[in-house]
Amino acid sequence: MGTDLSKPGAFDERILSLADHMSPEQISRELGDVVTPARVALRIHELLKAQDWLSLAEQDRLVTYKMRKILTKLEGQYMDLDSAKVQVKVLQAIGTRLDKRAAATTEDLQTYNANVGRTLGRVVDLALTYMKGALREQVDPELWDSLVMDALEQARREIERGQSAIDD
Repeated sequence: MGTDLSKPGAFDERILSLADHMSPEQISRELGDVVTPARVALRIHELLKAQDWLSLAEQDRLVTYKMRKILTKLEGQYMDLDSAKVQVKVLQAIGTRLDKRAAATTEDLQTYNANVGRTLGRVVDLALTYMKGALREQVDPELWDSLVMDALEQARREIERGQSAIDD
């Protein structure tokens, strides 16, 4: 094992450091069978999930964790220039991968938001059409159209307010 697992966070750190190249069964054996493979798999999932809702975000957390470990190693050691150059190249490649994944996630979220907006628009349109028909004898059509325009403008402002909160 080699790592003092009694230190706070050491057990989780050890599991994560093995997760990129070992299965839960192998990790369990590496840890002296003190935890079952099922528990190892669950703990890896718990550690990487945090508050993220995408499995790609879980993967990003693992990559970020690895980058921090490499940086810590670089900071703690004096190494020859060639080794440092190789490690910097690896970090740059990982950073590029994270940037691409973040851009793809942002694009996916924008597409999702647009689809939700279109669906909500259709639902509101159907509801308003129904209400207009149901109240056609009781509400002046011009007043109805004016109220609908006011309501849609209010909805647009709320959407923009929510979007600006997300962008911040």
